[in-house]
Amino acid sequence: KYSGLKHRIQATPSADSGWELIMKYEPLVVILDLCLDAKRGVASGLDMLKDLSKANLPLNVIVLTGYNDPEVEKLARAHGAFEFLSKPPNTELLQRAIEDAYIDAKKKRDSSKPFSPLSSVQ
Repeated sequence: KYSGLKHRIQATPSADSGWELIMKYEPLVVILDLCLDAKRGVASGLDMLKDLSKANLPLNVIVLTGYNDPEVEKLARAHGAFEFLSKPPNTELLQRAIEDAYIDAKKKRDSSKPFSPLSSVQ
């Protein structure tokens, strides 16, 4: 369906360096693990998801997590997750989620303002 898409993958171990990569590469899709900080657990990823949503950037976030909990999924979706997938993901579902998120974010980006600094969010 979307066979022409090419992906660049950038990985980061923390929310802070995640913000840096987002501002540097201006991705259309972010795949977010909810446990960014072992001490805070899923709250760390949910906080980043909330901040991304507040920033109103033209991108979509796919949550990929080991916390297959309906309440966590509900919170993630309430905070703007485009898709919520459990680890380990089905490869076809993950590919489809990335493609759908990419196409949707591309439409948003084509009709929105350019990326702007997130200084007010962080």
